[in-house]
Amino acid sequence: MPFPVTLIATEDGGILLDIEQDRILKLNSASLLFWQELAKGRNDFEIVDRISKGHSLDPELVLRDLNALQRQIAHLGLNPEACLLTGDTSPESSPEELPNFPWYAGKREEGEDVSPLLTAAGIFGITAFDVVLSLFSMKRLCALVRWFPTRRLTIRNQNTVIEKVCRAVERACVWYGKRSLCLQRSAVTTCMLRSFGLPASLVVAAQVMPLTAHSWVEVHGSVINDHKAVKRLYRVLARC
Repeated sequence: MPFPVTLIATEDGGILLDIEQDRILKLNSASLLFWQELAKGRNDFEIVDRISKGHSLDPELVLRDLNALQRQIAHLGLNPEACLLTGDTSPESSPEELPNFPWYAGKREEGEDVSPLLTAAGIFGITAFDVVLSLFSMKRLCALVRWFPTRRLTIRNQNTVIEKVCRAVERACVWYGKRSLCLQRSAVTTCMLRSFGLPASLVVAAQVMPLTAHSWVEVHGSVINDHKAVKRLYRVLARC
C-alpha cells in the first residue's frame, strides 16, 4: 500500500505529512483554503472568483496570495490533487480498556522483573530502525512495520504481554547507545507485540499549535505505550 502525502484540516489550518521526504508541514487557514480549492482541480480564475466573493476580498490580493502559495508548493515538489485528505478516524476501542505504560512517566516497583531477552530484542530493534531512518526514510520504516506480520497465537493474558514488552523496550532505551525517538521506540514496540500475537499499530500524529510530531502504539484502539491523552492532543496522520 503506498504512502501518499496526507492532509488533516484543523481549526488552526492544516497539517501535511510527507513520509517520502520525512517532513511534516503546516498550512495556515488561508493556505488551507487555497490548497483545498487546488485539490479539487480548479483553475486560478475559479479559485480567485470563489474566494474573493465568498470572503469579500480584493481579487488582486487573493490572486497574489494564491500565486505565492503555488510557487511554494512547486518548490516543495507537492501536488494538492494527489494529496489524501484524512478524517483522523480511529479504530473502535476494545470493550476492555487495555493498560498503558508511558515510557517517560511509568511507575515501577522496586526490583521489577524485566526480561533480559526482550530487552536485548528491544535494543536490536531500536538499532535496526535507527539505521533504516538514517539511511533511507520514514517511508521505508513505516513500510517495514506494515510488512511485519501478527503471529497467530492464543494469548492467555494480553495485559501481561503488553506490560512485559513495554517495560522491556523502556529498559532497552536506557541501555541504547544514544537517545531513541518516539518513532523508533514505537516501531519496535509494535513489532514485538505482533510477534506475541497482538494486533498492534504504529501511529504517526501531529498538532498544529505548536507544530509538533509524535508517535505511539495502539492495540484495539487503546494507547498502550503513552498517556491516553495523546489521542486528544494530536491528530492522527498515518497508521502502520
